[in-house]
Amino acid sequence: MKKFVKFLLLLTLGFGCSEPEEPLQFEEKSVEINESVTIEVNYPFYIGDSDRANAINSELQNVIANSMNPMDTLKNVSVEEAAKLFKMSFDQFKKDFNDTNQRWEAFIDAEETYRSPEVLSIGINSYVDTGGAHGNTVINILNFNPIDGSVYQKEDLLIANDGLEKIVKQYFLDAIQKKTIKSDLKDYFFGEDFHLPENIGYSDEGVIFLYNTYEASAYHLGITEFEIPFNEISEYLNVQ
Repeated sequence: MKKFVKFLLLLTLGFGCSEPEEPLQFEEKSVEINESVTIEVNYPFYIGDSDRANAINSELQNVIANSMNPMDTLKNVSVEEAAKLFKMSFDQFKKDFNDTNQRWEAFIDAEETYRSPEVLSIGINSYVDTGGAHGNTVINILNFNPIDGSVYQKEDLLIANDGLEKIVKQYFLDAIQKKTIKSDLKDYFFGEDFHLPENIGYSDEGVIFLYNTYEASAYHLGITEFEIPFNEISEYLNVQ
């Protein structure tokens, strides 16, 4: 996929002996439209009619739908319906501005990045271009409780305190200074103090911390992502 930022997280499907019921299973689903717009979406769909599978599918599709249609707030919309809405929006735009040469694009790829008896992490990498100077790449990480399919919030995953912040801050500086020579943290957070990112997830090696474009630093520095090994922050983890 052109212009698509690769989401560098490893896939692991490790199962623990204490996982309830049958292990969650999924099938790969794809939605493609190549008419007035270009849409390619790939995502896992969890099989079965259990409450946890339905909860995971509902939340995952909701995030994908809103990634594809960032100007709207969509609820209970399938990926297929969201793709049709994206196309309808462009067709109306084309009707209103029939001399435009724009062609809208949406490329979205979601995959499991980690699974244990305590947590299921899914990364969603979205590139959407609806005109303007450039398209927009956003990565979302969802963390689910595999027992009931509920979504973990950041505070459910981590014990956030000065000790954790110190470790994360150093990793952040190491990552960002590979891109720029600035050294004042407030330069990256638009005058504010350092803070943890909204997107935190798991891989088989450790915990992923990810700042999307504009969440830390200017657009030209792009996404800032780094991984901290489990053994360095295990004391700050509520689930693993």
